[in-house]
Amino acid sequence: AWDHVIVREKSGHLNYRQMAAAVKVNKLPGTFSLCRKDQLWNNYRLLQTKWGSGMFSFLPQTFNIPEEWDQLKNAMAGSQEAWIAKPIASSCGDGIHLVTSHQQITLGRSILSVQKYIRNPFLINGLKFDLRIYVLLTNIDPIKIYVYEDGIVRFATKPYSMKEEDIIDKFIHLTNYSINK
Repeated sequence: AWDHVIVREKSGHLNYRQMAAAVKVNKLPGTFSLCRKDQLWNNYRLLQTKWGSGMFSFLPQTFNIPEEWDQLKNAMAGSQEAWIAKPIASSCGDGIHLVTSHQQITLGRSILSVQKYIRNPFLINGLKFDLRIYVLLTNIDPIKIYVYEDGIVRFATKPYSMKEEDIIDKFIHLTNYSINK
């Protein structure tokens, strides 16, 4: 008997009800829609529609490209605000860049999630940072969640700046370990 099951997005159907109680599963079915940037935004919009944008106003305006290319161009028209373009299923900062014009976005085979960039982020000692908090879900019905007492703070390695010459500097704007070694 197996004591764990590795679930991937392209894994076949698994009958979770037939698994022994002690079997560990690395991913809950359906979480794909929370882990990919484009799907997260699509679900967020559905929640805004259902519950109102008063309850769901904590994410910056986002467009999934190429589907919402025209809407993004309209949102960026006549403005020099920064936007951050991210490949939807990438990691380690690969393919992420800041833009101030839709002409700076290369349309290709990959889908991009493009978000309005937060111009005034919280900083620690002048550096951008993000927090990683780890959670363990051990049961769904009834729900049982544990929040790990420790987390991780990741920092950019150069002081934050929105000067035109600094907008392309990943060491200022990204906090990924693979970039800020």
